[in-house]
Amino acid sequence: MPQIDDIFRVFGDGKWHDVEEIAKEVALPESKVKRVLDFLAEFKFIEFEGEKRGGKATPYGKRILLREKSSKFPMFV
Repeated sequence: MPQIDDIFRVFGDGKWHDVEEIAKEVALPESKVKRVLDFLAEFKFIEFEGEKRGGKATPYGKRILLREKSSKFPMFV
């Protein structure tokens, strides 16, 4: 699912990003972005704090992002 890839890649800089910022970056509605962030957080790819409406990559997520940069295959299919 390319949308998950696109959203997850936003976290490649290791910084906190809020839902509104991500939605603009990937051109998706905030409601859809939030569902994807919940999914990524459930599987420990990102830390996501709903109250702050922000998230950042976990150490595990950063390792996946680094591997993905060196690979020509998408993370999620």
